[in-house]
Amino acid sequence: MQIEVIEDAYVLMPNKEHQNFTQTEKLIGKGTILDGEPKTILGQRRGEQFQYKLFKTKDNELIHLKKTNPMRTTEVTLGADASQTPTLVSVPTDKKLLTPMVIGGALLGAGAGYYFAKKKGFDSKKRNMAIVGGAVLGFFGAKYFEKRKGIVVKPSK
Repeated sequence: MQIEVIEDAYVLMPNKEHQNFTQTEKLIGKGTILDGEPKTILGQRRGEQFQYKLFKTKDNELIHLKKTNPMRTTEVTLGADASQTPTLVSVPTDKKLLTPMVIGGALLGAGAGYYFAKKKGFDSKKRNMAIVGGAVLGFFGAKYFEKRKGIVVKPSK
């Protein structure tokens, strides 16, 4: 994460004896851009528990988080006609029991069950059970894949 220092900030050094932080002589000037990540460190302040909100740089230096401002970068790409294309988001809203995918899955499962029964040489009762079992497996398999499809985002160009 990149931040910009909004006012002069002294580098802090941990004081293990008092469980707090003391300033060092090293100063990071206003307008400096640093890489690192924010940290919340438990310590003591005036003898009571306190959470220090600090920013730890890549050089393992700590400064107060209140003296920083996160840098937000926004990238805008425009088309040839200087207009940005819209981002398309497809969210499945309606839940239907029978969709073309589910019907096709059930039919494929039934066909696989029939093929399996013919290959094994089952009598008519077992053949019908294999067909129904294949159709049920195909139905639930298609429902599972349909559920996994989820939201489709087509980014703008």
